[in-house]
Amino acid sequence: SGVGLSHFTDDMQAIRLSIRWYREALINQSSRWTALATTAELLVQGRGYHVWMYNNVPVNWVVTGSVYQGSFTWSTANGRLTSSTTTSNTDRDKWNLLGNPYPSPIVWDGDPAKWNINDVNLVATTVYVTDESTGVNFAYNYADGSGADGSGSVYPLLTNGVIARNQAFWVFVNPGASITINEQAKVPGNVAGQNFYRTKENILNQLTVSFGNENIKDEAYFKINEESTEGLDMRFDAPKLFNEKFSVFFVDDYGQNLGMHTVPSVESKNEVRLGFIVAEPGDYYFDLRSKGDLSDLQNWYLVDKVTQSSIPLAVAKNWKVTITSDQLESNNRFTLMREVSLFNVDISVSPNPFVSEIQITAPHEILSVELIDINGKKLFEQNLIEGSKIVRIDASTIQTGIVIAKVKTTDGLFNKKLIKK
Repeated sequence: SGVGLSHFTDDMQAIRLSIRWYREALINQSSRWTALATTAELLVQGRGYHVWMYNNVPVNWVVTGSVYQGSFTWSTANGRLTSSTTTSNTDRDKWNLLGNPYPSPIVWDGDPAKWNINDVNLVATTVYVTDESTGVNFAYNYADGSGADGSGSVYPLLTNGVIARNQAFWVFVNPGASITINEQAKVPGNVAGQNFYRTKENILNQLTVSFGNENIKDEAYFKINEESTEGLDMRFDAPKLFNEKFSVFFVDDYGQNLGMHTVPSVESKNEVRLGFIVAEPGDYYFDLRSKGDLSDLQNWYLVDKVTQSSIPLAVAKNWKVTITSDQLESNNRFTLMREVSLFNVDISVSPNPFVSEIQITAPHEILSVELIDINGKKLFEQNLIEGSKIVRIDASTIQTGIVIAKVKTTDGLFNKKLIKK
């Protein structure tokens, strides 16, 4: 605490506008990066700053005084955290750039002796550290250790969750959040992140989607964990922190953009959407890697709906796609899709939403119908001895919510998402 521009070299004092902090509470997102007001302004302890170095000239700073010790708390109550909702692009809301308050590396960990989080539903379990030279965000999720990817990625995740001395890091919070770091979160300063080993290796059921060009890549992660829930689960999911140059992300059933998307099961799913944003048209490449048991995805494909081309997930390596200038971003062009339902839209289920009865119409004979909820629980099942192309079902006893209709025909198996009023 008590550090200001007077502790920096003379060059940095002259360009105070190059030191900025992210003022999340501002509604106008274009002005959230806020410069220091005067050369006399002190840096705020626990706040992250973005420092621009002109012409690649190193910036030195000299700090004197006592070393900070003890716990440190960020919260919406003390104003060190903010959680806003704008009327425009909410993807930038609720992100806070925090600063490591200790003069040593720290580890992002779920151990309450190291970090106290008042409610796991208010603070995402993933932190991000931005590599400014590439624009890529390194990420680490303490819930399952997914930061230690170790699979040879060009831009690996934040190794073992170690945040370097003086490093700023991003967290995603909801109103009422409180985060306290304790002395136990420190790790020895002479231990590099890649040499800091966890006491237990978690086996992840994870699909890594890498997307980029010859110079740079971004990644998004899809996982299957029966303890997770549908929608934004703050224990297992991570909202996407968008890069400046381009981004790839998953889009859940509620339209939320996620850098890490975890579902309890794919039993009730027909497809999982991938979104992307790029700054320039050109050729880009997908590389998919799996880890753990992903046998439930063995018959799934990566699909390009624009070109109507597909490739099995297991062999989706260096798969080239062309992005044109009229479609530099999309939430619906690329998707992970079951083999049996590629490009088929002939199954009709109506009405949707429904109250009591639904009618299923297909171009081929219907062999069976099954209704399940979003967690895979079976609600209704009917096998048809004599196939028909039209089936009516009394669903009046089903509770309100999302229902998946699994329709098996002589042409394959198809899923349709319904809403029960």
